[in-house]
Amino acid sequence: PPATSPTAPARKSQAASIAAPPRNSSPGAANAVARTGGATPDQVALWLSRLSANREGVLFEDGTVQIGVKTQYQTAKGVVNLYVGNKSASQLTDFCFSVEWFAGVNGALTLGSGLPLPRACVVEPRQQMQVNVQVHSIKPFVSSPPLSVSYVASNTPCYLDLRLPVVASKFVEASPLAKHDFDACWGKLLFTGDPVAVPSMDKWMKFDTLKALLSNGIHLGLVATEDSEQLFGSGTFKGSEQEKTVLAHVKIDAASKTVTVDVRSDSAELRTSLLEQLTGLVAAKK
Repeated sequence: PPATSPTAPARKSQAASIAAPPRNSSPGAANAVARTGGATPDQVALWLSRLSANREGVLFEDGTVQIGVKTQYQTAKGVVNLYVGNKSASQLTDFCFSVEWFAGVNGALTLGSGLPLPRACVVEPRQQMQVNVQVHSIKPFVSSPPLSVSYVASNTPCYLDLRLPVVASKFVEASPLAKHDFDACWGKLLFTGDPVAVPSMDKWMKFDTLKALLSNGIHLGLVATEDSEQLFGSGTFKGSEQEKTVLAHVKIDAASKTVTVDVRSDSAELRTSLLEQLTGLVAAKK
């Protein structure tokens, strides 16, 4: 189905919920393992990592529920369409959704039709419902907003602690630079750190594959060079209150099967976000 036009007015509060199931709030919850239903936490993390660099894919799936995602972004606005499918032979009731927003990103939830999201929804067997999450970037942020989902299956309450696949790079636009301009900007950016060498897999030893990741997945403009082992990318984060520069230098070492990632920015949050995203992606084993 066609995506809803992305509009998301900014809010003053840092957290908001609609029909909100609480995240794990039991004693010691700060160190508790996220509730991931019939999927493993590692699989949920892998789905999230893939979606950080793709427009669509699976956010969650087990024997009962599948949550698929389609997204679109333009400058500081975006929309995340959640397609919540009932894979079981029984009705799933009392579906509730909650997003915890941060200072840097805000949004609102509606039904796919654009109507307000009810406090509880029902999904019939082998059917699906659509939830639209309209997002609005304000300034750079580090982590994806937590998404809590709850429902009732065969009179049993079920809870999922997930994250929306909304990362800072979704709001980055390519800003291509010549190599000498890239080098000059690289030396001036305030937030720097040591490069991170990541043991990787054969997939990321291919120059064109890594080039596609930086260009299409992270939305960086690539510097034209003759080098077939190094990539240099530049972009601008678009927020309603702040626009920030980010540069990335990525190097392949086929002999040691490592990818070295270095990121610099005039925002500490933006540097951290893209560094964690890139190192997580090239370290993925599946």
